[in-house]
Amino acid sequence: ESVIRRRLLFKEGDPYSRRILEESERLLRSFGFLYDARIHPVGYEGGRVEVEVETRDVWTLKAGVNLGRKGGVNRFQVGIEETNLLGFGKSLSVQHSKDVDRVSQIYAYGDPGLLGSRAQMTLSYANNSDGQARSASVERPFFALDTRWAAGISSYRNDRVDPLYDLGHATARFRHMTDTISAYAGFSRGLMDARAQRLSAGFTFDRHTFGLAPGEVPPPSFPVNRTLSYPWIAFDSVQDGFITAHDLDKIQRTEDLNLAHEGHALLGWAAPAFGSDLGRAIFEGSYGIGLAPRPGRMMLMSGILSGRRSSDGFENTVAGFGTRYFVRDFGRHLFYASFRADMAYRLDREKQLLLGGDNGLRGYPLRYQDGDRRILLTVEQRFYTDWHVLKLFRVGGAVFFDAGRAWFAGAPDRRDLGVLKDAGLGLRLASSRSAKAAMAHVDVAFPMDGDPTIRRVQFLVSTHETF
Repeated sequence: ESVIRRRLLFKEGDPYSRRILEESERLLRSFGFLYDARIHPVGYEGGRVEVEVETRDVWTLKAGVNLGRKGGVNRFQVGIEETNLLGFGKSLSVQHSKDVDRVSQIYAYGDPGLLGSRAQMTLSYANNSDGQARSASVERPFFALDTRWAAGISSYRNDRVDPLYDLGHATARFRHMTDTISAYAGFSRGLMDARAQRLSAGFTFDRHTFGLAPGEVPPPSFPVNRTLSYPWIAFDSVQDGFITAHDLDKIQRTEDLNLAHEGHALLGWAAPAFGSDLGRAIFEGSYGIGLAPRPGRMMLMSGILSGRRSSDGFENTVAGFGTRYFVRDFGRHLFYASFRADMAYRLDREKQLLLGGDNGLRGYPLRYQDGDRRILLTVEQRFYTDWHVLKLFRVGGAVFFDAGRAWFAGAPDRRDLGVLKDAGLGLRLASSRSAKAAMAHVDVAFPMDGDPTIRRVQFLVSTHETF
């Protein structure tokens, strides 16, 4: 009970606010060890409101084997994970995994309430077949709309071998070493006129070094070492337009959505005086909004922009736009459509804008197409049933169609397969007992285009938190 009580945004003696109760529900539901949370008044007497907080725990100890297949490549994972250690909401996991890139032994620990405070701590270490990765962070975030301050520090180090892909095959590999340290502090005047505005300032050191990978074919254009060390300032705005929904991206679980404006902007300056190799302006931004024109219909839209500006012009710049559309049909079932478009300009040489069976084009090999432009359309008819197999799994299904393309603009010498399309059907098994709303996907997809060497039937098995 003490763990739940510390997460609430109100305490005994505070003025009653229905908005605070609803936001406390959302905060509780964000913890993976809770299936749902309800807070409601149950009595009123003498100017005092009696409030009941009701939560439902799930099974948080997971031990077993996880098998998956996407884009014609198998993935294997075995391990043990506890997301509510000793009932205090802390997580601990030990895993062994194997995928197309590497074999890993991963150890991780997370504490969402460090020493009973609002601070969060995460620690992880991975011993990989191609190197090692370490990360650590301590942060007191803007955990609520009315939070007045935030601060945090994080570090990340990774030594790995990165591939470059063409038509689903790795054509080159190289060693990539990353060292990143970042710290920030943020301030806010709280929630005013249903909007929270936040100003943050920080400093980031980000170094990337590259080398040959023994026994591997190097890329024809080798990545260049890069050090960015810069102070930055950021502005965030969140408008309170939160609603709850069911049977959208999950099956019979409460989903929290914001239909109002959310924006983020960051600007930094990397200079040799701060430790950078060259002077560069760093920028990033994002914006999201939701629309519900009438009952049973909803649209969520978002856009992103990030990159750098140097004396040679813009570099490593990516702009993207996405929209998701939901229409309730056939009773509780759902028609879903999404569209995503991305554009890149002078990407760092170790990066690719990829499209394939691992990121939305389900009928094709993983990382099948690359380019500096990318579009993806997905159309699904989703079905939600009342089947509760052994009171462990909720059952759903989908019939889908995907169409997408990644290409280089103005590069006729690059191979272009045009718009690729696939269709298929899938089974969804959503755990009603485990943490993180785990959902198993079993899909069969049929590619309609592509080169003749790919398989005409693709089987995909994976685990996600959404439909």
